[in-house]
Amino acid sequence: MRLAKADAVAFLPDVAETLDNRGIFYGMNGGTTEAVYDFERALGICRDLANRGPAAFLPYVATVLTDLAECYKNAGRAKEAQTTYENALSVYQSLPQGSAAIYESQIESIRKALAGLKEAK
Repeated sequence: MRLAKADAVAFLPDVAETLDNRGIFYGMNGGTTEAVYDFERALGICRDLANRGPAAFLPYVATVLTDLAECYKNAGRAKEAQTTYENALSVYQSLPQGSAAIYESQIESIRKALAGLKEAK
């Protein structure tokens, strides 16, 4: 973390990605509490980076939100999953014009997940 503090733009994206990946690992192995903690830490880093460079880092925010939503869904926390998926979708939709095509598959996956949650009610 000391290196990350010395040059945040250079190292913090990697720290956030590592936390996100660890959150996925924990979530897949029943460690929902640990997963949520890591996702929230990754999200904090990504949001801070997005404040400095929205075009570069908002997609990271959306990715972590999607992973967190998936964790909530798999843990049976449908309300939290729905809210988090909606937040991820909102971030993707806020990206500059032309970015939608790049992230179309992620947006479609979120829409399908939201539809699945609504059907499960």
